Amino acid sequence: MTLLQTESPLRIDSTTTQTTPEKWATISLYAFLISMVAAPFMSVGERVASTGEGNALRQLMFLVVFMLAIFATRCVRPHFKIIALPFSLSVTLLYCLVSLKWSEAASIGIRRLFLTALVMMIIFMNAQILSFKQTSGIIRRVLVGVLFANFFVVAFAPGTGIHGASEVSGFGMDPELIGSWKGVLAHKNFAGSFCAMTILFLVIEAEEWSVALRAFLVFLTAIFLWKSASKTSAGLVVVALFISYFYGKYNHYYRKIVVPTLALLIAGMTAAIWVNWDAISKPFNRPDAFTGRVAIWRVLYRYWQDHPFGAGYGSFFNIGDNKPIAHYTKGPKDWVSLVPEAHSGYMDLLISIGTFGTILAIFALLILPVSKLMLWRPETKAQGMLALAMLIFCAGHNFTEASFLDRDSIVEVFLLFAIAFVEKTTRADRLQDWQFAANRHG
Repeated sequence: MTLLQTESPLRIDSTTTQTTPEKWATISLYAFLISMVAAPFMSVGERVASTGEGNALRQLMFLVVFMLAIFATRCVRPHFKIIALPFSLSVTLLYCLVSLKWSEAASIGIRRLFLTALVMMIIFMNAQILSFKQTSGIIRRVLVGVLFANFFVVAFAPGTGIHGASEVSGFGMDPELIGSWKGVLAHKNFAGSFCAMTILFLVIEAEEWSVALRAFLVFLTAIFLWKSASKTSAGLVVVALFISYFYGKYNHYYRKIVVPTLALLIAGMTAAIWVNWDAISKPFNRPDAFTGRVAIWRVLYRYWQDHPFGAGYGSFFNIGDNKPIAHYTKGPKDWVSLVPEAHSGYMDLLISIGTFGTILAIFALLILPVSKLMLWRPETKAQGMLALAMLIFCAGHNFTEASFLDRDSIVEVFLLFAIAFVEKTTRADRLQDWQFAANRHG
């Protein structure tokens, strides 16, 4: 039930009796989300950020959360799976591991891959125990808690909650950050992503809370999103809500018509882009376009042309002085050589795991989940709408920021939750369809 459809009185979630596995999974999930917020602060500092040394406390923190998830899945409920990942994500992780064979920073890559796999397993292990409502409720409460914490820090500790001049010196930081709100989060882009997800969870799927309460929280969130100056997140949350609304009107009985129609539309759009490529690509010919991102992408594109299999997972950025990007710039003082990420998740995949790995990852992270939502009915419309909105936001966000397969980064975590929601909400319908087909054909 969406924000406009809810007619419940002013109230917060009512308490429900949980089983022991659900209680442990709830603790694990809360601990995980809090760890996600705190983790970036553990890697603050030019040396840790640029050399890939990592942080032992950060790794230990997620290991503890993982052990809580194991206790909930194996010790308390033995028939649940510890490796609860979808097959497509498992294959993607395996290919990332294979890519380290040609990496020049394999030790850094394997540590980063281990954390990425750990985060994935924590999310999917807990999602198999908790219902969609339980999981989304936990996430929503954490999002709202972070929202209030953000306002508190901005009001009473502005030196911490607002980007200052001291934060933009060195290591490729953008001077335009000065004055942007970030609250308790490490960066204004993190704050923007959090705000966007807060709006999605409040508008689309929160019928336990009243319309008045949710509208007030959305208003507060919109204020903080505006003050964070996260234009990408602000634009994408509107697009995601718009698309999810029309998905709510989508009838799955028409999928035999809708899916081929969509395929034809995509093919037509691809042909139109091919024909008009010169006009479309014109903005990319200016190095200063997209706040300088084009200059970065040009360098990375040249690297990908020379290394179609990539540098190996987690082996391109922030691995020390011998990072690959340094060999494609004018020197160590060139600002492009100082950037800590590709500022495009798609480009980041290309330079790290190559062409084949990128196709595999995009299929597992975006194409397959969206296809499942189009082909099979979710348990409720709101669940499908929320999952699709999250997928749309994360897919769009990665055009200008890099988070695909990036350990515990905020957008990657919410993308994984979206995939878990898709698996959770469409599985029952898939089983019913397959059972019907089996009975029919005997």
